[in-house]
Amino acid sequence: MNTTTSLAINREASNYPQQLLDLHDPPKTIYVSGDAAAINQQPLIAIVGARAASRQGLLDASFLAQGLAQRGYGVVSGLALGVDGAAHRGALAVNGFTLAVGATGLDVVYPPQHGQLAQEIALNGLLLSEFPPGMGPKAFHFPRRNRLIAALCLGVVVVEAAAKSGSLITAHLAADLGREVFALPGSIHSTLAMGCHRLIQTGAKLVTCIGDIVDELPHYQQQHSLLPLAQTQLKADLLTKSVVLSALPLLRWVNYHPSSIDEICLLSGISTQEALVQALLLEAKGLIERLPGERLRLLQK
Repeated sequence: MNTTTSLAINREASNYPQQLLDLHDPPKTIYVSGDAAAINQQPLIAIVGARAASRQGLLDASFLAQGLAQRGYGVVSGLALGVDGAAHRGALAVNGFTLAVGATGLDVVYPPQHGQLAQEIALNGLLLSEFPPGMGPKAFHFPRRNRLIAALCLGVVVVEAAAKSGSLITAHLAADLGREVFALPGSIHSTLAMGCHRLIQTGAKLVTCIGDIVDELPHYQQQHSLLPLAQTQLKADLLTKSVVLSALPLLRWVNYHPSSIDEICLLSGISTQEALVQALLLEAKGLIERLPGERLRLLQK
């Protein structure tokens, strides 16, 4: 974000997001880079989740972001690795609006891997932070960022979250503010589903499709439509990914942190021999990387 120019907006300004005033401690000043007017021009939905998301989690986050953007909702997330990045990219892929709430000053890229993504959001969406330029990441910044995400949106969708996750903080803050909370279910054997299942047990709406989200919220018409060619390419891309996951289910259990084949087999129920075969095929497709010690890691796409 070193190339971005930020605008400071004081709490008394007419273009200060009114949703933030629902907080007991709304920021006195926020810093934005991008289309500042868009924040008050359409309803916003947050999509948050695990940084070390599974391949399926990334697909789900992107799919939901695309569907919500096509229905006129702006997609909000925290610019983190994993689900956050997939949500931002999903909205951008269909020319939708996405808002990234940062835990640093807008001139500091965190995580640094998302420098290019941050620039794309500044050009086509909006970056927002309560931290002044030059401020780097600190542990206490992330819960403060999460409260802004919760306040800005009509609802929060959680896609994969461990039992102790920052995404759960965002969801609980949203519920306290009277926002809707949604969660995607997962396998009972997956640690990344435990947080979502706990949210569902305590009242979050279970999400199986886009309709489960939009039916709970006011309906808005999209201001722009996809070209038929873009729609066809999007469907083809999602179909291709679904085919890979169906033929090579090992991919669902590989994430960005290296995991041993033994661990993956224990969680997935896939035999070691079959896992080795699928790993070879997935590596050939450029989807995963095999590391020493028979460990697997998902490649960033």
